[in-house]
Amino acid sequence: NELLSVAIDRSGKMIASTDMSGEIRVWSLGDNEKPVFHHLHESTHIVYPVFSPDGNKLILKSAGHDHFFSYDLRRPGAEPMRFLPRSWDKWFFSSFSPDGSWMVAPQGSTAEVWFFSLTGRTSVVKKIFPSTLDEAEYDFPSLILPGKKQFIAQRGFKELWLWDLLSEDPQCRLLIRHPEQRAVFGPVCDPSGRFVMARDSASGRAWLIPMDGREPRPLGGFDFPPNGIALSQDARLAAVGGRLVRDSERMSLIRLWDLETDEVTEIDPGHDHIIHGLEFMADGRLIAASDGGLRIWNPESGECEVLSTTAHLDLGHLSPDERFLLAASPAGVTLWNLEMKKERVLLLALDGLTCASLTPDAGFVLAGREDGELLALDLKSNELHHLLGHEGAVTFVEATPDGTGILSLGADGTLREWAMPQGRPLTSLPLDQLLETLHAQTNMRIVTDVETEEGYRIEYDRFPGWETVPEW
Repeated sequence: NELLSVAIDRSGKMIASTDMSGEIRVWSLGDNEKPVFHHLHESTHIVYPVFSPDGNKLILKSAGHDHFFSYDLRRPGAEPMRFLPRSWDKWFFSSFSPDGSWMVAPQGSTAEVWFFSLTGRTSVVKKIFPSTLDEAEYDFPSLILPGKKQFIAQRGFKELWLWDLLSEDPQCRLLIRHPEQRAVFGPVCDPSGRFVMARDSASGRAWLIPMDGREPRPLGGFDFPPNGIALSQDARLAAVGGRLVRDSERMSLIRLWDLETDEVTEIDPGHDHIIHGLEFMADGRLIAASDGGLRIWNPESGECEVLSTTAHLDLGHLSPDERFLLAASPAGVTLWNLEMKKERVLLLALDGLTCASLTPDAGFVLAGREDGELLALDLKSNELHHLLGHEGAVTFVEATPDGTGILSLGADGTLREWAMPQGRPLTSLPLDQLLETLHAQTNMRIVTDVETEEGYRIEYDRFPGWETVPEW
């Protein structure tokens, strides 16, 4: 194919080339027989390659789709990171700040200059489904299993599939297909990865799925589809909370199955409220969230501790030391301090929220939204970081075991790896600092104009440049 453009890195040891087919190659000048990086982009006419100052990143422009994208040359299997806005015409050469923390690109038709931060607020993107799989064949990736080597995806909501995570040749197998072709969803897993449980939208049962290949097993006996499901931390007990009708009266019930002896124990909450969420503690106690409040049950004695009589709509995550519990109530997302028996309403609205979890040190709450936004709430400063990148709903989010990173799955079929936010978010700055920061990152200026309907107009000023590279 016809060669379109080439670039040499600052060290003079690497050369990048692009051609008419969308093929990108990076060669080491010390060994020119085999490229050290090779990728076939989705579009043709890839032009304007630019190396970052340290040679670890390569920025290019797609003439066919009119957007810039970046490859991390240290991660050959990662998907490129795209820079928004997309599909605008007359983008020209990009360049890096001297320390490589910023990328800048001019937009010729409007005289705009765009700046993109490359530190902390961008993610490493990896496709989790093979390119040969039609997107219509899968639905939402729902859960990363312990060990971070496999994940569960819901296909058409009627099936759950187990996939290899980040394998060169990902394999999959069917875990369960609903016998009546109804929805099976909301999978949870025990810490050892021995079992998965899922909810059933069509009957008064849940499904227990052994991960050793044995057939799924229904756990039910309820008259309405149950909402609360949980597995004990030692994978010994499975709990299902639902409702049934006895003597023409509705009542709530929690059933616990001993997975070794098949013995069934029942807990009568003493109300007919919907049980929305269940969570086991290490000592076998069971936290239950319902329209009637939040309680901690002792299955052996049948006694409970009442934390709240206010409706709780779900349980999100229990910290490893069991001091903190993430929950949801009509007031919003809340954090319970189980030692002090106090509840804190967080700066997170339930509307549009799809998933949430706590970091191992309970320093951040991580939450995903249906619009693709990822939120990281610093619990000490109460400041909210916004991480953008997913093109579709965020379906799963959790911190890495060491707490320094974030893993998220999305309906766009990608796994994204983020650095845990550091410092203050842009939105928390005082107004004068916010305006100063924004002013330093664009040549667009808002000018008062009483003759326009909006009361202002946009002008494009000269960009004065930076004396010091901004932290944002």
